[in-house]
Amino acid sequence: DNKTLYGIKDDAERSLLILWNFTVIMLSLIGDSIILIATIKYKAIKLHKVIITVMQHMAVCDLIQTVFRVFPVTLAIISDRWIVGELLCHVEENVSWACALLTSFLTCAMTTLKLIIVKYPLRSGAWSTLLGHKICAALWLLVLCWCTPLLVVRLLYTGDTLHFSYINYSCVYDCLPPSVPTWLTWYLPTATLR
Repeated sequence: DNKTLYGIKDDAERSLLILWNFTVIMLSLIGDSIILIATIKYKAIKLHKVIITVMQHMAVCDLIQTVFRVFPVTLAIISDRWIVGELLCHVEENVSWACALLTSFLTCAMTTLKLIIVKYPLRSGAWSTLLGHKICAALWLLVLCWCTPLLVVRLLYTGDTLHFSYINYSCVYDCLPPSVPTWLTWYLPTATLR
């Protein structure tokens, strides 16, 4: 029983955490949807095309994290156990790494692009939305090339416990002891991201 072994024992604390997670889910879904609809359908945000494209990719990244990270964790807190399966257990943790890394890269790209736009306004005037998508696609590819092998190694060679917040919901599906793959897929990326 995760509630007695690892979970939150205080019902008020559990209710507050559930309320917080639902608030995060709703604000993320509403806010990111507004950004995507306003920039794609209505062209309501008047910024440089490349900056708007990066903002769209950041919104998509946030939606992915909401669906694959926050929502399953909320279900686990409500039910006191992991109910969405083995694959999503590993995907959930890797989505967290990938989205955090991608959000950092996209934020750096947006800041750098803003600086270039201000410093070289005549040259950047010819930039198109396609250039923004190419930049963002390169960042997505970079992050996927880093995180996908980690997910595959974790699925094939390691058994881990799902860690989020200060609650550990057991997600052990393999009896192999921690080894070099565990070190490479858990400790090294965690140290890199901090």
